[in-house]
Amino acid sequence: MAQPTYKRRSFRTPRLNLRPYQEGDFSTWQEALTHAKYKRRNQYDREIPEDWNPTRAEFRKIIRKHRAGERLGTHFVWPIFLKHSGQLVGVCDVLVLHRGNLQVANLGYLIDNRFWGQGYASEAIRALIHHALLNLDLNRLEAVIDIGNLRSIGLAKKLGLRREGIRRHFYFQDGAWADQVVYVADRAAFKLRPLLPKE
Repeated sequence: MAQPTYKRRSFRTPRLNLRPYQEGDFSTWQEALTHAKYKRRNQYDREIPEDWNPTRAEFRKIIRKHRAGERLGTHFVWPIFLKHSGQLVGVCDVLVLHRGNLQVANLGYLIDNRFWGQGYASEAIRALIHHALLNLDLNRLEAVIDIGNLRSIGLAKKLGLRREGIRRHFYFQDGAWADQVVYVADRAAFKLRPLLPKE
């Protein structure tokens, strides 16, 4: 049976544009990774080598990778841009884990620490949850979070995700298998129409 086609439509919130990378985004992408004031604010913040100089070739490779995941219907990525300036503030994604009778995917998000505390994450992810459940034929989204990442856990709670428990020794980081807590958004909880599974 042919692989279904899922269209990743761009969408907007009051302050943000969520859309695929384009060639013209190279400068804002590069700046977000190399800006002079960048400094990790906690152990869960992204780590960028000080001597890394991201190139246009690397950026094009990322664009191709994102498009390939979308064509396969397995991985959908939305960079997050400020409407008023076009500045890149973060990225969110949906990684499909299983179709069939589960229709479940992982929900991920990352915000540049210069923009923490301004509500951009909740604004973007709230819109993404509804978009993904409705337009990607998903019944369930799982955010799997390190149990010590209180900022990310706080976001999941704010968005109304349901805590389902802890996965022990689930994710390998810093030389050890770490416990992760699972927060879930599903169609029933968000009062969306039921989904009939596709083969």
